[in-house]
Amino acid sequence: MFQQRLLMCVCLLALVTGVISKPRYALSVPVVLKSGENATACINILDNDGPLQLNVNIEVDGVNYTIFSESVQANTIFKCKEFPVLNVATTVPVFITMVATGQRDTYVERRSVVIDKMENIFFAQLDKSQYKSGQKVRIRFISLNPQLRPVQETYPVIYILDPLGSRMYQWLDKTSSQGLVAVEFTLLSDASPGTYGVVAERISGPAVFQTFEVAEYVMPRFGMTVEAPNTISILDQTIKFKISARYTYDQGVPGKLSGRLCRQYSSHYPGNSCNRNPEGLCHYIVRDVDSSGKLTYTADLAQFQLDRSGFFMGLNYQMTLTENGTGVQVIESGSVSISNEIARVSFDRQAMQQYYKPGIPYLAAMTLVNAAGDPLRNKTIELHVNGNRVQNLTTDRNGKARYEIDVTGIEQPQLSIQATYKNSERCYDSNWEIPIYSNDVYSVTRFFSHTGSYVEIRSPQQELRCRTSYTIKVYYSLGPKALGNSTKVSFYYLVMSKSKIVKSGQQPVDLRRSLSGAFRLNLMVSPELAPGFDVIVYSMLQSEVIAHEIRLNTEKCFKHQVSLSFSASQGTPGSNVNLTLKSDPRSLCGLRVIDSSLLLLGPDTQLTAERVYNALRYINQVGYYVGGYNVEPPSPPCFDVLQRVLDDGFIYQPVQFPGEGYAYNEFKSAGLMFATNSSMYKPELCRFPVGFQPVILGSSFDDSGPWVIISKSVAAEPVSTVRKTFPEVWNFDLMPVGETGISSSTQKVPDTITQWQASMFCLSEEKGIGMTTYPSNFTSILPFFVEVSVPYSFTRGETLLLRAFVSNYLNQCIKVRVTLQTSSDYTAILQEGTQDACVCPKGRASYSWNVTAKSLGVISFNVTAQTTFIGAKCEGPRDPKQPLRSDTVIRTVIVEAEGIQKEVTFSNLVCVEGSNVQIPFSLAPPANMVKGSAKASVTVIGDPLGHAVNNPDSLIQLPMGCGEQNLVKLMPIPAVLAYLNCTGQLTKEIQDKAVQYMSTGYVRQLGFKRYDGTFSAFGQNDPMGSSWLTALTLYTFEKIKQYIPVDPVVINQALIGLERSQDLRSGCFKAVGTLFNSGLKGGADNEISFTAYVVAVLLETNYPGAQTLLRNALECLDAASRREQSLYNLAMLFHAFSVSGNEERRNATWAQLKKLAIQKDGGIHWERTDKPNAEKYPFFYAPAPSSEIEISAYILWGLTKGRAPSQEAKSYMAQIAVWLAQQQNAQGGYRSTADTVVALQAFAGYNCLVYKPGATNQVRVSLARRVIAAFNVQPSNRLLVQRRMLPSERGNYAFTVSGNGCCLIQSSVRYNVPVQSKDSAFSLSVTTSSGNCVNGVAFTFPINITVSYNGIKNQSNMAVVDMKLLSGYTVQYQSRLQLRRQVSKVEQINNHLILYLNSVQREAISLSVTLEMDNRVQNFQPQSVYVYDYYEQDENAVAGVRHPCSL
Repeated sequence: MFQQRLLMCVCLLALVTGVISKPRYALSVPVVLKSGENATACINILDNDGPLQLNVNIEVDGVNYTIFSESVQANTIFKCKEFPVLNVATTVPVFITMVATGQRDTYVERRSVVIDKMENIFFAQLDKSQYKSGQKVRIRFISLNPQLRPVQETYPVIYILDPLGSRMYQWLDKTSSQGLVAVEFTLLSDASPGTYGVVAERISGPAVFQTFEVAEYVMPRFGMTVEAPNTISILDQTIKFKISARYTYDQGVPGKLSGRLCRQYSSHYPGNSCNRNPEGLCHYIVRDVDSSGKLTYTADLAQFQLDRSGFFMGLNYQMTLTENGTGVQVIESGSVSISNEIARVSFDRQAMQQYYKPGIPYLAAMTLVNAAGDPLRNKTIELHVNGNRVQNLTTDRNGKARYEIDVTGIEQPQLSIQATYKNSERCYDSNWEIPIYSNDVYSVTRFFSHTGSYVEIRSPQQELRCRTSYTIKVYYSLGPKALGNSTKVSFYYLVMSKSKIVKSGQQPVDLRRSLSGAFRLNLMVSPELAPGFDVIVYSMLQSEVIAHEIRLNTEKCFKHQVSLSFSASQGTPGSNVNLTLKSDPRSLCGLRVIDSSLLLLGPDTQLTAERVYNALRYINQVGYYVGGYNVEPPSPPCFDVLQRVLDDGFIYQPVQFPGEGYAYNEFKSAGLMFATNSSMYKPELCRFPVGFQPVILGSSFDDSGPWVIISKSVAAEPVSTVRKTFPEVWNFDLMPVGETGISSSTQKVPDTITQWQASMFCLSEEKGIGMTTYPSNFTSILPFFVEVSVPYSFTRGETLLLRAFVSNYLNQCIKVRVTLQTSSDYTAILQEGTQDACVCPKGRASYSWNVTAKSLGVISFNVTAQTTFIGAKCEGPRDPKQPLRSDTVIRTVIVEAEGIQKEVTFSNLVCVEGSNVQIPFSLAPPANMVKGSAKASVTVIGDPLGHAVNNPDSLIQLPMGCGEQNLVKLMPIPAVLAYLNCTGQLTKEIQDKAVQYMSTGYVRQLGFKRYDGTFSAFGQNDPMGSSWLTALTLYTFEKIKQYIPVDPVVINQALIGLERSQDLRSGCFKAVGTLFNSGLKGGADNEISFTAYVVAVLLETNYPGAQTLLRNALECLDAASRREQSLYNLAMLFHAFSVSGNEERRNATWAQLKKLAIQKDGGIHWERTDKPNAEKYPFFYAPAPSSEIEISAYILWGLTKGRAPSQEAKSYMAQIAVWLAQQQNAQGGYRSTADTVVALQAFAGYNCLVYKPGATNQVRVSLARRVIAAFNVQPSNRLLVQRRMLPSERGNYAFTVSGNGCCLIQSSVRYNVPVQSKDSAFSLSVTTSSGNCVNGVAFTFPINITVSYNGIKNQSNMAVVDMKLLSGYTVQYQSRLQLRRQVSKVEQINNHLILYLNSVQREAISLSVTLEMDNRVQNFQPQSVYVYDYYEQDENAVAGVRHPCSL
């Protein structure tokens, strides 16, 4: 009786909707309509008792557009109609109005929906996600419309951003063809590591953005996986590890496994802490791994005292596999959590409904697992509802149990469902871990229906496969008052995907036997439903609508089906394989075939179906908030909580139950506007009565229930390991598919032995995008092959242990013979390996030779492996069907001379006018020269700038790892181009080559930009920006921007950085940050030279702010020129006054400089009074220090900037040019960077003034009066570098020059001298330790370097430590990382380790380098560590390095 009265109360409250009039109707339309596409609306009318004129219109900008317009005669109608949605420029709310006019009444409904402008979607696909320096980056841009069909798009600019956000490369005005645009570029050989950006700006909307990483890595040759449980319990007795080591070509790796398993002590360990192993309790593992590459190891857990407290709740493991033969190692680490949770039962919340509905059984689903997450079968779980046990359930083999709870007659607003396996003991002991069992609770609330009628959909929980039919079961339970006299009812269903109604239908149900039951709906999952869809089932009863909605996820498939396959699953490197593509006819397909080793480096963030669908808007619209508009219709009026209901003498007051479900929210959750005259709301109270507390829903037990205890655990940290192989990307091509829909191409298999993964997308104008679901794999492998391991180089006198390994992947045994081809370049003695050795399937054989080189330079090793027998067993008969096989590998190695390499050059600028000039030069090697190391050559060039024209990237033989050093490659190029242009020698070929060099230099220079826009020697590694480098870069970028694109933001930021350094009172610029050459730019007067340079820079710019900075700066220089200045400052002032046109101060400064000039050997130059002592050379003369060259060059450059020079001035300038030419090295540069940059720009300006067309020269080189070489210099080859090797490094030679005009002649000698420790301005100590030597072999060992400065200054300029590595060794990766934290920059260039130091002071700096063996070498020759001042190279020191095992 109480239940009936309560229901009466609720029904009376529901009378706000009034008595339902006939007919009943409902209009269904998605809340979001997509501009320019088709949408679907559905109309549902019941109990129509006469003709009804139905009109449904959508109003846009005051204009009505018809959706439905028809006369309804039938009693019942359910109809859906597709209609076009107008194109709109912006998101706009519109009104949909339904008017149904009958004989007596008119019914009107109006709802707001939103038309949203749909945007095209865009993707950038790269050939891979991670790159190494120097690799090519290939990018494809894909443009699709909202229907996923290709669309044409124009990209005004596509550009690449470096890690600091500066533009590196750009492409202009690219237009897609069939939805695709492709670009590519090559990273610099020393590209900065970090995250780079790809940006494609679009005309039609926001830019497309994609990132990629540049990092130091090597490709894994093989990988190892360690399979271990994530968690173990304190009751477990053993733990099992499954180790699998596989080559990338899917064969096992034989080797030796060593590992350890440890449990560490915690800080509150209660026991004695004396003599504890700091690693904790450890178990050590040593096992052999056979050719299968697999090993299972079981460890006893008793030693780890799992149930004791005072330890961390985890076991840490580290497994190291050492490959047989090579010694190559791969390491995997991880951890296993220890849990005191023995078992855990949990509800499957995805399978359980949020609400219960009386009359429909409520499905409870649960899973029971142990601590490791493994299912527990045949266990009993107690199921309770509101504390009352309803059933004991037994788990199946998957640890799962299900039960349908009868909720008929239940009235509570909330049900608490509990699953209990075991209850934990209520005890505690600080010394022990107590076993616990975790149970679960799930709270559900009641679904509201004032007639007691419900519908519920049950469907598969897994992701639904495309093009597959599924059955969805629908349960219903109807109350007697919901039907009136009807014995039949219809249920209607709508299927929505991507905010569109795509399917609809109805299911009649006969209620004569029962008001409860179920029916089935069959749905075919088509691509139209991907990536997910909503199913709404509803029924319009006499007084209310009942409904249920579910969301189902599908496989991410497309209408366009494509496939990609290889003609074979495996093949040999170098062979041909067919790649077959299938797609819609006339498609354009993008291939991507990568080495599977890339996947071992990290996740592959490439184009996937998920990315495509996630880019679409309104994949799953929830609610009525669209595009910034809330179009939710108003709710019915609420009820006053003070309203009373009198029934049979009882007074009832309404009560609110928050959290109940009701029909309106089912439509809302699918984004479906449902306009009806039937009730679908739950009555709401206007306010809660005083003292009322809403029921708060939760999922925890109260204090009286079983405990829920969270177990202690430690999360595992994955560790990745990388190794080596090549290439990385096999194919990244675009391939058209013809009318047949099939395209096949023959591909040559790369030489890498690995597994390749091929994927593809295709674009079709008709069917849109399609892509392969799974990659097609191809394994390139030789059933029988030989591998040879060699170092980069070794030194003459050493013995190289050349190793070869033969692998057999045939299904039969073989006998193998391995030979090393003889050569006059070396002798080789076989040390290991037996000819005709038996190697059975998946076995290996090792061979090694002791190789001693007999010649210097590049030598080749030709190793051939041949089978002499193939059969089931080596002792049995030969298989006549098997042909004998052979495999040859050719590897090269460099043999270097002992000692330290040196190079000296004799240069002279010779001018003749119809006469002959003879210039003798003598070569006499030093007594300590390494025998056979000397190589002498002569060079003739018609122009001192010839080297700069041909090879601007190799003007000096110094490391080029900092910002100023990069400018030596970049700054001279625009000056050289200007010179060639003014003399008529500039050709398109020269300009194109120069543009390529400038583009590379520009990108590299951006790597030294800082976040504040300034530049410094080592970029972000320096504590602050460098004013000098910022000014130099600004000048350079100004000069090159007429040839290549330069980001204007970079130039403006640099100007802002310079502005901050100007003193507003004096106008002078104060240089901040690290200075390159303290001998020139240091001291109290540094601001004068810096201001002079900035003035010259600003005069070259056309930026508005430059004039503001110039005004006061010129006053600063004027005042400085009237005071005493250093030689360098005078040269800088003279240059600045020449550029600015201040003749009065230019002449005054020039008068001072002329008095300081030094005339010698036909040349003029300037010298500092405190220049360091020059190093003595056995050949020719000692070159001038870098500072003297820079000073003299600035003066010559300034002389070219004034008014047209007189003949006398030209003669004076010629003598400076002669002296500068004498200092030029064999590459066309000078001692360092700054002097090279200034001297070449000075030469460019000078040569432009004095150039005479038509000059010709004949140059003969003689030895003992015998002509050994002759050169002709003509206008056509004036810029050509002509070089000949001399027959001997000893003798009296002479140049003879004739003709008319000038030419540069050079003689260079490169030779080695023994390593002898020597200190001068630096003190250098190098030591090694023999602690790692075992039987004369050290796989790793440390080298300790200590260096300090002892020169005439307080500290050195930037210094470089150049260590030549011992043969067969490389720098350990972790050691390089450690060095980067100590020095400005670290580079390994071939077999040299280069360390850059900002400066070296008198206090010693200690550095440690750890080397690790790559290849075995014996009889090690000593190598060298050379430290020098980058700008004063006469200040240096040398120390020898010996192998610790040979001391």
